[in-house]
Amino acid sequence: MSCLPGPGELVPCVRHGYCRTVSVARGRGSGPRRPRPPRRTEAELVQWLVERPATTIGVLRRHRFTLRLVVTAERSGRVEVDPDTGRVTAVLRA
Repeated sequence: MSCLPGPGELVPCVRHGYCRTVSVARGRGSGPRRPRPPRRTEAELVQWLVERPATTIGVLRRHRFTLRLVVTAERSGRVEVDPDTGRVTAVLRA
């Protein structure tokens, strides 16, 4: 049994309300998936910031650092985040 609509069935449509299906084909989700890279760690974030002393949230997101990870690192005192500018800096302890 398939949950896919049959040809000619009415399905919800964002643009038109309802439309009839023309053909039934699986989308991109049915093929083999690339494995996801492992999640970044707080240590990786700090090491990345040591090499680049100050950056922005946007740059960190493009390098696969999650907002949750940045907030965790800020709460543990390893980075400082300026919420007004989005600037993130490493806190180097002596």
